[in-house]
Parts: sequence; structure tokens; C-alpha cells
Amino acid sequence: FEERVKQLTGKPSIAIFVAQIQSSNIGYCIASVEDCNGEIDSIYIDPEFRNQSVGESLLAEAEIWLNSNQVDKIGPPYTSTPSIEHPALAFKGSGFSLNAGLSL
Repeated sequence: FEERVKQLTGKPSIAIFVAQIQSSNIGYCIASVEDCNGEIDSIYIDPEFRNQSVGESLLAEAEIWLNSNQVDKIGPPYTSTPSIEHPALAFKGSGFSLNAGLSL
């Protein structure tokens, strides 16, 4: 997580969304905007809480934030996210495609 944040600090606009249960962090989603393009840069859900819509909720919040920044399109990470077992499923379930950004 810390390494990914370091990579993203050079982007003009970034947001980090954190999912918590009883003050314990169980997941996060990092989104950024650069040149009118929105990107879901990273997402992680604690294995114990996967398949419980936590990722979908985080992606929904990120999408709201990205849309508020008037992006032209929203895309998934430029590389596969190693922190979730099946990143393609997480994005596909939320309407994103790993081949192309979601046009708005």
C-alpha cells in the first residue's frame, strides 16, 4: 500500500477510500485523475471480507469521486492488482473492463 501511494503522489489529483468495520481497515481503493482521465489505481480487500460487496462499494465511491472531477473516461489499473485474487472479476462486477476504460 505504502509503495503504491508513493508511485501515485506525482499525479495531480488522488483519492484514497478505506473500508472499515469496527475501526479496523478491511480494504482500500485508490483513484486518480490526470489529463481528464480517471483511473482506479489500486484496490485491496482483506481476504476474510471478499465476496461481501466491499470492493463494489469502494469502487462505487471512487466512481462518484471521479465523476465529480469531470473525467472523460474511467479505467482500471494499468497493471493487474496482485492484492486481489481475481482483479478482472472485481472490475467486471462493477461495470469496468480491463481492456478499455468505462466511457461516460
